[in-house]
Amino acid sequence: MWHQDKVDCMNYLAHGIRYLDNPWFLAGTATPDWLSVADRKVRMRERLVRPHLDSEDQRLQAYAAGVLQHLDDDQWFHETVAFYEVTSEVAECFRKLPNQDDGFLPGFLGHITTELLLDRMLMEHFPQVIDQYYQVISGLPALEIQKYTNIMAAK
Repeated sequence: MWHQDKVDCMNYLAHGIRYLDNPWFLAGTATPDWLSVADRKVRMRERLVRPHLDSEDQRLQAYAAGVLQHLDDDQWFHETVAFYEVTSEVAECFRKLPNQDDGFLPGFLGHITTELLLDRMLMEHFPQVIDQYYQVISGLPALEIQKYTNIMAAK
């Protein structure tokens, strides 16, 4: 059973739910969002990731393929009418909140909230998946993920 505390840090399940049987690919699908949380200036770019699909290191190869899957997912999903409509509606709700400062970004909050809601719905429809997701991810060596990320990240 998934736990409420895990919901607050999720924005990865929709990208990875189909790849729970491939840990390194799964980690790759999460990495672009992990980097956004850690440092918004660090990005994974296709041109820097794609060459690693030919690596002799099969884990690096799977990781790179997962990163590219995430980038491909985002490219088509963020251009759909449904994503635009839901994000706009959620952003409008944020715009109506009082006491907004100059750094308040309702469009960004609408975008992130839409993705979080999608993951939440997946957790509700497939409750066993969230624990499996965390079990697979926690079984990977963090320093190895860091090493692979450093090889591919633009910064």
